[in-house]
Amino acid sequence: MKVILFSPVRQDAETLDLALGSHIALKGVAERWYYDDNDKATSSNLLARAGGRILDPIEFDKPEYNVSGETHAWTNKLVSRIATIRNHAIQEFLKTDADALFIADSDLILHPELVNHLATLGLPVVSEVFWSKWIPEDPWMPNVWDGHPYSFASPDNIIRLRDAMIEDRGVRINHVQVGGLGACTLISREVLEAGIRYEPVAGLRNIWGEDRWFSIRASAHGFTLHADTSYPPFHVYRKEMLEEARAWFDCGCPREYFRNTILTDEWADSITRKMAPVKRQTIACILPGEVFSQAWVGAWTELLHNLLPHYSVSPMFGHSSIVYFTRQAMLDALRALSPHPDLILFIDDDQILTVEGLRTLVRDLEERPELDGVAGWAWCEQNSYGNSMPMLSCGIFNRDGKSERLKFEEMVAMANDLIPISYSGFPAVLMRGSVLDRIGDRAFMPVLDEELFPPYGMSGEDVAFFIHAREKGLKFAVDRRVKVPHLKLRCAEPAKTSSLEGAPLELKEN
Repeated sequence: MKVILFSPVRQDAETLDLALGSHIALKGVAERWYYDDNDKATSSNLLARAGGRILDPIEFDKPEYNVSGETHAWTNKLVSRIATIRNHAIQEFLKTDADALFIADSDLILHPELVNHLATLGLPVVSEVFWSKWIPEDPWMPNVWDGHPYSFASPDNIIRLRDAMIEDRGVRINHVQVGGLGACTLISREVLEAGIRYEPVAGLRNIWGEDRWFSIRASAHGFTLHADTSYPPFHVYRKEMLEEARAWFDCGCPREYFRNTILTDEWADSITRKMAPVKRQTIACILPGEVFSQAWVGAWTELLHNLLPHYSVSPMFGHSSIVYFTRQAMLDALRALSPHPDLILFIDDDQILTVEGLRTLVRDLEERPELDGVAGWAWCEQNSYGNSMPMLSCGIFNRDGKSERLKFEEMVAMANDLIPISYSGFPAVLMRGSVLDRIGDRAFMPVLDEELFPPYGMSGEDVAFFIHAREKGLKFAVDRRVKVPHLKLRCAEPAKTSSLEGAPLELKEN
């Protein structure tokens, strides 16, 4: 089988010198062709001394090619240029009697047996798999793919490519069918005579890249595309990889090198994790109230904007003249959501929760799996509690079962930001969706007890919830970092109401 190697060359001299050395060592190559597209004379001189045929130049624009960043900066003009150069080589190839054209990028260091091996497979189009980090922090990925523009049906379809031999229906083979390939490809004469070229496909402009264009055209014409894994090249994608590539080539291009160094079991685990379906968490936002001030709407708009990229959000507004029924009806409606939300956020229409406050509450639940919910805190000012001074919105039940408000000075003096509580006034409470299954049917209905709740003998709706929660073994805490301004008078500007620590009563009343 007569094979012609072709490589378009626009390369630094050090990498090109090593690549050309691997070309010269290749077995099974009848002729070596190159297109000199270099920017520097040193690279052109190397190419001229390598002994292959230099194809005649084509007169068309030569845009800048920048490889100094994290990844190679391809542009539409560059892609069009490389496609034109490859098609130029195909036209020259069809003037010969050769059986196949082997096209290899000039930053690939090739195994001496590669072309001989690919020629024995008898496949219309086959690429040898090599591995690249397109972006430094990404995992190593192959030059072949399942679907365009560059996707894979499963992590297994990537992982199998690292192995030199693959078992298929009991037969040991070393190649698999793929949806796209490139950069190191043996193409039979039959494919090129059928008119398959590196040209864009009309109607598929979103699929970009000369190798993708060729792959789509070949597949549409009925030619199968295959990837072989027997003699992987070394891809010098960044200049700092050159010395490692040179050592690999000098050691005889060991095929097991990549499996032992970069394509480890840890790499396979990272591929599996990266491609695992991501379950998008859902958050139900319970927003009871009648009057939503400008300040509240502004804060909620910012919260929603920050929630939407990360969660499926289900906002729920509701109001009635009886606070017990308002919260209970909204909780009942929440139970009807299927599936149940992962998180539930309560914010009243007179409370302002900031984005940073919400993020803090989310982190609390992520870091403290034993907690079922966490609350922010607010100042309460209602005189019906028998105290004219502001009180915190949370507290504990003492040994007698009576409520004791947490004191601000005590809260500040505690060692931790997260403080266990027995109840909260729901200024802003984030809880796990699992609370729905555990809290019971009438979580917000009042608890009747003349002794514990004078003078009316019944709890408020918020305290009732936490009494039921405690009976079910649920655990809650308040995060002292999450301060929630309490706009009891529905004022439009909340700045003053958020700073009441130690304020004299006269100033507060004013």
